[in-house]
Amino acid sequence: MGAQPHGQESQKRGSIVIGPHEIWRRALEQLRDSMPAAAFEQWFAPTRAIELRGGTLTVAAEDAFQYESLMTNSYFPAAKSAAAAAAGRPIDLAFVVRPRTAEEGNEQPPPAIERPSDAPAAADAAEEGQPARAMPVLRDGYRLDDFVVGRSNRFAHAAAIAAARSPGKTDNPVFIYGGSGLGKTHLLQGIAHITKSHLYTIYVDGEEFLRRFVHAIQTNRRADFQQHFESADVLLLDDVHSIKERAEETQEALFHLFNALHQRGRQIVISSDQPPRRLQHLPHRLVTRFEWGLVVELEKPDLELRIAILAKKAAERGIPLNEQMLRYIAERTPDQVRTLEGALSLIRHKATTDGEPITADLVKRALADRPEPEQSSSAPEPGRIIEAVCELLRTTPDALAGPRKDRRTARARHIAMYLIRSHCDLTYKEIAVHFGGRDHTTVLYGYGEVEKQLDAASDSGRPNETQRAVDEVRARLSL
Repeated sequence: MGAQPHGQESQKRGSIVIGPHEIWRRALEQLRDSMPAAAFEQWFAPTRAIELRGGTLTVAAEDAFQYESLMTNSYFPAAKSAAAAAAGRPIDLAFVVRPRTAEEGNEQPPPAIERPSDAPAAADAAEEGQPARAMPVLRDGYRLDDFVVGRSNRFAHAAAIAAARSPGKTDNPVFIYGGSGLGKTHLLQGIAHITKSHLYTIYVDGEEFLRRFVHAIQTNRRADFQQHFESADVLLLDDVHSIKERAEETQEALFHLFNALHQRGRQIVISSDQPPRRLQHLPHRLVTRFEWGLVVELEKPDLELRIAILAKKAAERGIPLNEQMLRYIAERTPDQVRTLEGALSLIRHKATTDGEPITADLVKRALADRPEPEQSSSAPEPGRIIEAVCELLRTTPDALAGPRKDRRTARARHIAMYLIRSHCDLTYKEIAVHFGGRDHTTVLYGYGEVEKQLDAASDSGRPNETQRAVDEVRARLSL
């Protein structure tokens, strides 16, 4: 019996150790039966498993076009589900671009290895020891040089560059937050691409961190878990909001890990879908540490940035789109970068399927299901919102911009910040200018305080003072 390749995992079923190739073969069988034949042959048939490491099955695509299509089309959740079903346990699925080499040719995957049912699999034995110091699986396209920069993400991109070039020397930690598909993972992996060549870099998402911690508890290897992560020179913790299970134990481990790394000047970069103060499932002492360094938001890309992203992605894929086509796509794709990539895949697929060149008419037909862009009504001026709040709460714009901190002024200031953030296309930093040039974190705090009051009103089923004030200002301004 051959030894399990280093770093590979297997899934044991009875007396059979199922390797990554067998898991993916079974997953493909399931996918073949659950999707149109043409889609399966185009997207999935050419793929092959590479490895199973750290709970992630890595599967190779032949080229960048196939990779992008696999990552953005609606079949990805089905593929992940099929892989987990084939493995017999929850696993993550990652695609990479790796053309088949001449040596691989028509190489068949190795067969499952027969083992006695009571013999431990090699991966199981390895996992019971200290975790290997393996580099993260990074996407080639997720480098900082590939990140398209605009008004909504310029600050976050600059923070990532600083962390990558001078880890532990500038802002530490860096906390990047924003909605799904706006580039958080791209920035964290971009840092890893730079630091991994000379520093021990750990990139891990919240779910994988939790999975490893739970395994360490179950196998009495908590000290090994802590030692493994504390040995990092750079820790990149993606989607920290997903760490919710086994709350007290996991949060305690994360708290001590943060302290150990920070005290030694090791760079910590964290991402989340919410700012620290809105992570209500995390203890206050951990939230305050997340705010020790730099807290920066990734906002939804504006039209100009969406056009720039589309132009870059289209050029990389060899998709000929003129300025008119780019604007048409961007206007109908207002939310995520992933959705922009999905639109390009739809257009490319439409052209390939219909055997037509890419024209404005084909673009319109490919995106026929996308809604027409909404006619933008002019957003209220921040000054008008401030005036309306001051009229209602009997204070003045000068008081809100000044240093006064009495209860009435602070409450009015927070409500004005909340309404401007909710109804004007401004960043926290831009909003702060309207309040005497305060730091953007003050606006973030004010917004969070009002949101807590609104949540409390919603939970109780009765409007409170803050809810009534917000509703009244909105009614006065027809917001």
